[in-house]
Amino acid sequence: MSRAIARRSASKRRGSGRLLALSAGFALLACVGCEQGVALAGRGDLDAPTRPEDTAPEGVGDEAGGVDADTASDSEVDAGPDADAEAEADTDAEAGEDADADEDAPDVVPLPTCASMTADLVVPRDADGIQAAIDMAEPGAVICVEAGEYREQLHLGEKPVWIVGVAGPAATIVDGGGEGVVVWIGAPAGPDTVLEGFTICNGWNDSGFAGGIEINNASPVLRHLVVRDNGAIVGAAGGLHISGTSSPTIADSIIAGNEAAGWGGGLTIEGGRVTLQNVLVIGNGDDGAYGGGLLVDGDASSSLTATNVIVAGNSQGIWLRGENEVTLTNVIVARNRGEGLLAHGNGPMTFRNVSVTHNHGFGLRNDIGSTMSVSRCNSWGNVEVAWDGPDDVVGYTGDWAAGGNLSVDPGYLDVSGDNPLLWNFHLSPDSPLVDAGDVAVPDPDGGRSDIGAWGGPEADDWDLDADGHPSWWMPGPYDPLRDPALGLDCDDFRIAVGPGSGC
Repeated sequence: MSRAIARRSASKRRGSGRLLALSAGFALLACVGCEQGVALAGRGDLDAPTRPEDTAPEGVGDEAGGVDADTASDSEVDAGPDADAEAEADTDAEAGEDADADEDAPDVVPLPTCASMTADLVVPRDADGIQAAIDMAEPGAVICVEAGEYREQLHLGEKPVWIVGVAGPAATIVDGGGEGVVVWIGAPAGPDTVLEGFTICNGWNDSGFAGGIEINNASPVLRHLVVRDNGAIVGAAGGLHISGTSSPTIADSIIAGNEAAGWGGGLTIEGGRVTLQNVLVIGNGDDGAYGGGLLVDGDASSSLTATNVIVAGNSQGIWLRGENEVTLTNVIVARNRGEGLLAHGNGPMTFRNVSVTHNHGFGLRNDIGSTMSVSRCNSWGNVEVAWDGPDDVVGYTGDWAAGGNLSVDPGYLDVSGDNPLLWNFHLSPDSPLVDAGDVAVPDPDGGRSDIGAWGGPEADDWDLDADGHPSWWMPGPYDPLRDPALGLDCDDFRIAVGPGSGC
């Protein structure tokens, strides 16, 4: 057990809040604790609490060097007409500046509330907490949760419910208090059990389950979630753990800043058929952990289908074990502190339009002769310091070039610096990965697919903030003339910023 995990276990401390921004234009959750997430970017910039004017700290105005009320009053009287005129001029100037600033400022988009949707139960209007509402709900009920921080653990699965944090994940936080799994979803939950619009944080588990979300023999839909700053011991995952006969769908979500000693920091799959669509797996795992970003370790009945996924800045990228069937399409595995994509299983694996670059270990490694189909992929710039041979492609028995595969600099817009949360994985216009993908998976405009997470038919489905405006996907930086007219978002983390409002 690492020192970091041991400290978390001993103190049940709040999440460290390492997160989050994926690119310079994507400000997400730069918070120091779960309780502060509401006030820190994301869907709606809520103001931090302020001190009432009549409760200034002791010492202000006297020993601290300030001016007391009597002295201030005397100074104003003694200042004379010149001072009054100067003050009036300053006031007029400030008013003019404020007016100009107001004209230039983007419109402020208010946080959505439950009044904007039809719901059977509203939290906290109808129930003191989310779990209380779940217990009260009839099967098939819609539970709308207003913005706020809810310190509780949730148990789903006994009846189908749709639970939505209407103001989105940055404003609607479920804090587990470091006392176990934050969200448990069990049988017989199916796709009519939906959880969306929440940050799930500060879970800790030492009994073989996840710290954040545990899915066991269940098939819910999870979307527009941020799963961050959770922890677990060996045998599960800090963020999410999926097992049994589960078949969940996880879409438009972020798994970040989670830890697990040994393996599986972000997401561990040990059974079931899992679908990932438009998901970021960033900054997870303790150093030395296998599959710090994503670990798949199941039998022949298990499978993973991942489309438009980014796995970056983790202790290790993706580790595939067991007899699982795995299909990765338009996936980026980049700048992880260990190996990028390690195939160490006997199941069929299909990789297309996948880019594996800048990892501090092998890029794409076929460890035990796994059955592997690789087409239109790229592996470049990976460095395994303890290895004298090639680092980018190891153990692959096919003809790399014959599959249309490349080993080139992908030309991402910006992956400089040491902070994975500031990297921008959009392709530059002159990237060799533009129009280099599989012709069978065209881009949204009908053209040939780009390699990486911003290519393929689902490239325009990135909508992490659920504002109805997908992120721009075309190569190059955001175009303030072209992209707003297309309804594309320049900031996919904040509902307050979008086409016509800051973009």
